Amino acid sequence: MSRGKKRSRQNRRASRGASWVQLGAIAVAFIVATALAWTAFNVSAAGVAEPREPGPIPTFGSANTITPKRQPVEVMARLEDPTKPFTISVLGDSTGAVADNWVLQTAAWLSETYDRPVEFHQWAVESAPPTYLPEWDTSDGANAPIVVWNGSASGMPVSYTMDNYDALVQVDPAGVDLVFVNHGHNQSAGTLVRDATPLVDKILTTMPNAALVVIGQNAEGPDAPNYIGHEANVTSWLAEAKRREIATVDVHSPFVEYGPYTELLDEVGVHPTADGFTIWTSQVVALLSATE
Repeated sequence: MSRGKKRSRQNRRASRGASWVQLGAIAVAFIVATALAWTAFNVSAAGVAEPREPGPIPTFGSANTITPKRQPVEVMARLEDPTKPFTISVLGDSTGAVADNWVLQTAAWLSETYDRPVEFHQWAVESAPPTYLPEWDTSDGANAPIVVWNGSASGMPVSYTMDNYDALVQVDPAGVDLVFVNHGHNQSAGTLVRDATPLVDKILTTMPNAALVVIGQNAEGPDAPNYIGHEANVTSWLAEAKRREIATVDVHSPFVEYGPYTELLDEVGVHPTADGFTIWTSQVVALLSATE
């Protein structure tokens, strides 16, 4: 065989070898690219590579979006117009119904401060069916009245207020200026926020023009039926209300800070005495008097 033919065959073999090497390199590159793409797809699908918005912080109550709520300072300005009545709704338990209670004391302060008569409606839980007693005037004044619908139901938990909501709020809810939620003493441990959150939601929906105020009730004496768990109920309730930017009145802290606060309670250890209610009312007045 001539040297030329031998060299030609060697060239063809080399050419074929190079082609296989090139095809192999292409195949490896394709496999690597496919693997990288599949890995990227899995990482994206698993949510590791893509940033996400943080989830909501767990709370005791609802996970409703926090939106600015109407505050007492806004509605208190309405009292400066002497021609328009001012309507208050109170939804709660017997601490708003017994003698010398904070609702009566607060109404008297409003009457004196704004020179308005008070038209008082007291809920009677013992009536059949439960209803408001005939209206009575508790204070005099020259201007349009302060109308109080005191739906304080003795011995009743939040569920009672929810079940009787339409009867307790007999007036046009859109016409209510100020509403207090005052529950706690008749709730078992760990149930106040759970039960009261739907009530707050209902109030915010049906009373769009009112400022809502959540009250954290007075400390109980050690002989009270719900003494165990009452403090945790109140503190968690106040915390949840503040989280939702709802105005609060903390009555619990002033009682504890008083020292021997059982001196401010009745013999059962639940209802404040007249002096205890004076402390309670001072906290309410402080909120309603605030200018910011």
